[in-house]
Amino acid sequence: MKNKPNYFDDKIKNKNIIFYDGICVFCSRSIYFILKHDKSNAFLICPFQTEFWKQLCDQYEINKKSIDTVVLLDQSNRIFVKSKAVIKVMIILGFPFNLFGIFKVFPSVWLDKLYDFIARNRYKWFGKNKNCRIIKQDFKSKFI
Repeated sequence: MKNKPNYFDDKIKNKNIIFYDGICVFCSRSIYFILKHDKSNAFLICPFQTEFWKQLCDQYEINKKSIDTVVLLDQSNRIFVKSKAVIKVMIILGFPFNLFGIFKVFPSVWLDKLYDFIARNRYKWFGKNKNCRIIKQDFKSKFI
């Protein structure tokens, strides 16, 4: 991993950025849940379908084509994916969601297998939007 990208500005400084599949209905609903419960204003959101995501992939040497998961760039510029990203998000959300931190005792390999199973079937089970959409106007400022 490389150091902090040079295109960071004040809006995203000291924020945790969640990158997600903007056309996935399940993913969009999950993002809405997170934003609704983000009482400490800790998160910004960025769909994979943006230029910002592409720049981050270049900066961190992430293969854009192989990503089929949620990605969290925390405020310390560490990247988390799959189950580690989900657990970290829940911990940052605070009580009672931080209780999901208990899952850190399980091997990531097991949790990631469950994550991959859900990720593979998300379009079939929940559907797919034709294009990326912002869930609610109230949260427009939270999107990059």
